[in-house]
Amino acid sequence: MRNFNQTLRTTLILSLSIVLFLTNGCKKTEEKLTATEFPEPGFQLPQGDHDYDQRIMDYYKRWDSYVLYKFSQQDINWRVVEYDTYYKSVPALPDYINAQLDLLESTFFKYYSDATLKQFLPRKVFLCSSLGTGTTTITQVESYLLPFVNGRFGGYQSFALNGGNAGVTSINKAVYRGNVNFSFLKMMDLEGKMKRSDAFTGISDYTNAIVGTTQADRYKRGFLVLPANLPIVSLDWQAFIQVIVSNSYAYLTDPATTASDTTPKGILSPVKDTNGLIKRKYDAMISFYKQQYGIDLQTIGDGK
Repeated sequence: MRNFNQTLRTTLILSLSIVLFLTNGCKKTEEKLTATEFPEPGFQLPQGDHDYDQRIMDYYKRWDSYVLYKFSQQDINWRVVEYDTYYKSVPALPDYINAQLDLLESTFFKYYSDATLKQFLPRKVFLCSSLGTGTTTITQVESYLLPFVNGRFGGYQSFALNGGNAGVTSINKAVYRGNVNFSFLKMMDLEGKMKRSDAFTGISDYTNAIVGTTQADRYKRGFLVLPANLPIVSLDWQAFIQVIVSNSYAYLTDPATTASDTTPKGILSPVKDTNGLIKRKYDAMISFYKQQYGIDLQTIGDGK
């Protein structure tokens, strides 16, 4: 009996130690960090002695996130109890990392304060030269959580970003900017790290089905293009995020459109928004992100 109790006590101590390690090793902290320590098994900064390593060290000091360009497929796909095999990645090519960081600074990092990135940017940011989704046919994406209905998160406490290759200088920055910011904000929503506005969700009716309705009918009810028969709050919220950060205000208010058009063009004009519900939800979302998180979604969409 004594041997059994000793075994049980040892097992409980080991289990508690593992829980404490995972909790303390992965959370962000306000304490001053030392760059030469190992934050997680296998990762250490700096990863090299290139000029961009100093830039990456600066990100680390400001945001408490590890921007990584040396990693394995298992590193980027790790999800504690499994590996996410949906994403296929190749690390960024060394000759293009500076250009990739320039791209990220001009399309992503600049739109958030250091305090916001320190609080919300995932612990590990992977720089990729190739990032694809799928199990048979691989489709290249700019970052995790694309396209709109993709429910795969990728690695645990991770955010993967594409562009570290020869095509970085000719990339469509407007498309890249919209996709990367949408992916980041979608991740914050899905993980419950950024909340939703009650003012927004209280405007439209989410109980009646939209199957069999025309696009004009959906606009009248305050909905954009939703891939579901029932209007789902999470998809509605994310659809508005994507439309705003991917399009200029001038495009969203352009009346040169029709009520049957499914593009974001003119969704804030009376042509599509006949009952004014889309504009009310737009205003509620814009105000919410500004007040709660200091994020100006339309500035992202305008590329300013």
